[in-house]
Amino acid sequence: MTKQSQWVFFIEQNPQFNKVASSKIYMAILRRLEKSSLSADKMHLEFTQVKGSDIDLILESLEKLKLVSKMDVLGQMLYSVSPLGKKLLEIYANAREEFSIE
Repeated sequence: MTKQSQWVFFIEQNPQFNKVASSKIYMAILRRLEKSSLSADKMHLEFTQVKGSDIDLILESLEKLKLVSKMDVLGQMLYSVSPLGKKLLEIYANAREEFSIE
């Protein structure tokens, strides 16, 4: 199966991720959280071009889609990419080698 076919199959199986993959800011947030877990406050500092309330909505929607996990670490809520989010990022990156998704 080609990388493009894997992407198409993944989106057919998970159509709710199509809009996420089409959004540069959603994908940038996922890629950032893949590197390390961050609090919402730190996400606001990293994405200053996006309103803080929008970052909060994005994180909430990614959590509802199960692409991001939220955990309480010593009273601080941290966000990290879930296994499903990692799978999306991996298939997305592989597919981008063959064609433009955005």
